[in-house]
Amino acid sequence: MADEPNGRENQQSAEDDGKDPEVPVIRGSLAGGADADNPHKETDGSSNYAERTKKFLKMVWSVVRTLSFWTAAATVTIAVTTIIYTVYSGRQWDVAREGLSLNQRAWVSPVRDQFRLTAGSEIIIPSHMVNTGKTPAKHIEGWFTATVLKRDEVPDFIYTPGTGHPAVKAEARFVWPEEKIPFQMIAFKHGTQTGEHIILTKEMLGEWDRGESYLVMHGKITYDDVFDVHHWITFCDIFLADHLRSGLLNPAQVCARYNDMDKNK
Repeated sequence: MADEPNGRENQQSAEDDGKDPEVPVIRGSLAGGADADNPHKETDGSSNYAERTKKFLKMVWSVVRTLSFWTAAATVTIAVTTIIYTVYSGRQWDVAREGLSLNQRAWVSPVRDQFRLTAGSEIIIPSHMVNTGKTPAKHIEGWFTATVLKRDEVPDFIYTPGTGHPAVKAEARFVWPEEKIPFQMIAFKHGTQTGEHIILTKEMLGEWDRGESYLVMHGKITYDDVFDVHHWITFCDIFLADHLRSGLLNPAQVCARYNDMDKNK
């Protein structure tokens, strides 16, 4: 008999062994494009997208925070600059206003005119107040007095009536620039309540000439300027014989210290 092909023998042999014949394995892609060997591939892509979105949002927030910081810094800088400018401008205005006030305000001062001492006569010193400023002065009041004191006596700068310090009062409601207000300083006996005038005798004139006594005149002036600022000035003047200009050291110092004025602006 002729032999059967080997394939038959192989099939018979497989059947005899009780095993299924080998089935070919077909590899390929699953439905939807997922890889059969990598079922998590789609999930990984979603995770990467979320991560990129998170990084982008962080970047945007960082930019926003940076812009917020610089906006706040700029706002603070502008506020500080505005405050400094306001303070500086206010100070500049104050300086300008003070300069204008000092340059344009009224300046009222006393001026003693020429006089002579004559035996047998009262001691009367012609004088005047004058406004040397560039604007008018208002509510001007002045108190003036004169007396004869011994060499070692100093003047009392008191003008209140009834206190033993009689004085002459001069006043005006309004004084224009360069306008003068005349008045007379009268020499009163020191310590009198009634304001008794001094009659210069030959003996008194001799004492004055020898430097044993001296004539002093002093007073105080108050007024307001057009800026409604109140002002005052005090003055004192000692009248000596020509050959005694270096005498009366202590009274002269007291008198000099009394010459003063306000510093109101």
